[in-house]
Amino acid sequence: MIEKTVQDMVTALAVIVNAEAGTWDRAAAYFYGAPGKFAYTIYGRAEKRCANYGTCNGQGGEASVNTAIGQALTANDAATVIKYIKVLYCQNVLRSANKIDQNMDDPIEIIGEGQAFWRFLRPWMKAYSVDAVKIFDRMFSTTYHPQAANNYNYCIAKKYFDAFLTTTMGTANAAATALGSLDEVPSGVTCPTDGNGLITTSSGVFTMIVTDAGTYTLKSVDNDMGASLQLSEAVKKVVDVLVAGTDTDIQVFASGMYEYTSLKGIADAADGDTADAFETHHGSDWISAIITDATSASSVYSTAVAKAKAIEATVMHTIATQSIISDLEHATQSEHSHTDAQKKAYWDSAAAKYFGTTDARSYAMYTRANKRGANYGQLTGAYSATNKAIIDAFNGAVTEANANTIVKNLKVIYTQSTLRYVFKFNEDLANGDDWTGNRAEAFAFYNNIAPYVKAADSAGHDAIAAFLDPTVSHSSCNNYHYCKAKSVLKAYDTAVWALVGTFESDDEVTCPATLPASGVIACSGSSATPAPSLSPAGNVTSPPPPPMPLILDDDDAGERPGVAGVFIALTIMALVNV
Repeated sequence: MIEKTVQDMVTALAVIVNAEAGTWDRAAAYFYGAPGKFAYTIYGRAEKRCANYGTCNGQGGEASVNTAIGQALTANDAATVIKYIKVLYCQNVLRSANKIDQNMDDPIEIIGEGQAFWRFLRPWMKAYSVDAVKIFDRMFSTTYHPQAANNYNYCIAKKYFDAFLTTTMGTANAAATALGSLDEVPSGVTCPTDGNGLITTSSGVFTMIVTDAGTYTLKSVDNDMGASLQLSEAVKKVVDVLVAGTDTDIQVFASGMYEYTSLKGIADAADGDTADAFETHHGSDWISAIITDATSASSVYSTAVAKAKAIEATVMHTIATQSIISDLEHATQSEHSHTDAQKKAYWDSAAAKYFGTTDARSYAMYTRANKRGANYGQLTGAYSATNKAIIDAFNGAVTEANANTIVKNLKVIYTQSTLRYVFKFNEDLANGDDWTGNRAEAFAFYNNIAPYVKAADSAGHDAIAAFLDPTVSHSSCNNYHYCKAKSVLKAYDTAVWALVGTFESDDEVTCPATLPASGVIACSGSSATPAPSLSPAGNVTSPPPPPMPLILDDDDAGERPGVAGVFIALTIMALVNV
């Protein structure tokens, strides 16, 4: 920041002050610098930017900004000098905005650099748009936590700079020519229009989020939360690509979408007690590890649809859950030592990520809660009891008690989701359908509560984790998976289970009073395997293999090739024809 302040703010101001005073030789000296030292001047800065923006088309291949300023200095034209200095600093700030989007795992140095550029441009932008100043002050704040999703920082900066430079240069075409096109923006980036989620009000700074369950009023004042809202838009972009669940779709996603939408940076940046506990349970950078595996040729997921479902559910739910809880902990836990304003900013960020934009709310956790409410008899009109509890807690005081209420209800969502998709997995097994997609979704949903379950019931967790393990094949055992999952989830947190409701298909299953904790179940009378064309191996010509026993414990993992372990086979007749 100091380097950019000295090189840019001090020097550029010296050029402008002397140009306006008519001391043209001094203005030129500050602009060009001493012989051989132009790299440390704003002339040198413009040469770097023209390489980024494709505007090295001035005299002799120099930056067009430099040619224009040089000619204005010769003509004693201060207004044109200032005009093109504005262009240069729009380029500088816009590049920093894009770099934040692409480096959300550690953007602090970038923010400091961008802040130095922004401070120089700020007085002119303030005269143009007070709301723009609010947005850029937040973007380059070293007080508040960084935000990015769906290239929001680049896109909102581009929106304002296009309009600002149109006023400065006279026409939109002149503005576009002067600014150029930043070559560091990933090829897949497309900025939404105002009506498609870029901003939520005409000014760009919103104060409330309106939902069916109520209205959330932000705690912060003039604190742009657009980048947090854009998490839902980033998810929408990914899910829309994966909608067909083909290998081609997965490769489109794998071509850089996870990175350039900032989803990877958000996933890897989550911190706090919960993030640490989940990393201890799942492993280092575990969310990105799931994505990496699901996009690799040697994935643990055996079908394209399973890969797509694992990516979709992880991106849509796990990233948001971890990021929201991290924000809530920063807002309420004393160990973080934040100011009241910082706490409110974290709280608002969590709310924005939960509710999402109006256009992409169906891709936010809010809508997942409503869907599960419909499945579990928990809807009141258009919204679920879970969403009502969460929005009431968000609208309450910024306290650890309200944060705990929100987290408890997040557990409700993923307890409901896990059980529902285990049921769908069992249905697929019984019907001889491809079960890999629903099993992958159940696995992804369970990841969001697995550490909580294990802390309460280690053996129960091991049982669920075993039959959701993507590397294990299965046969149907008269809804064993559903019954076992229900018995474990019912007991791991009674306060959560009390809010779950009754699953709409629960009456289709009669579970035995007792279930084995571990072992191999040899199914009898109710087993089914996927049809050949839908088998996990994707074999369309060979007959399906005999059903493999379901592994429920892996304490002796590695003693038998291809399965989690060797145990005493148990023929559980109680599970058959109950």
